[in-house]
Amino acid sequence: MIHNFDGLSQHAGRWIWQKGAYYGEPLANLAKSDPTFDLRINRSVDNDRMLDFIRKRRADGFFVESTNFDFHKQYDARYEMLEKHPIIINSEAVYFAFSKQAVSPKLIEKFRIAYENLDEKGVWQQINSKKFTLPELTSVAP
Repeated sequence: MIHNFDGLSQHAGRWIWQKGAYYGEPLANLAKSDPTFDLRINRSVDNDRMLDFIRKRRADGFFVESTNFDFHKQYDARYEMLEKHPIIINSEAVYFAFSKQAVSPKLIEKFRIAYENLDEKGVWQQINSKKFTLPELTSVAP
């Protein structure tokens, strides 16, 4: 059992990271500084692949955003075999990123204005203070 962040590097587990995901500076530094840890990381393109790695016993666990996991645990039967570990890997802010080539400056400005309007009206605070409940969904498990 892993009891703290440092335990990740000492644990012999094989982990899955979603390709392109950022898990925070401490984990990025651990992967850079500890080649044996980095060798135990599989890169995956999505949650379905990560589940395949787990089912086929090619990995012991994966890193995922907490509310994403909670949603799947509630509505996707394939997550029944999984438990969320209580250690938080990263709690840094998440930012929007836009391609300078594919998105025009005009559209980026519209997003900036919309974001600021939501902030001024207190919408972000309302969203952060609420616990959302989702409608009943049928399982997406095969």
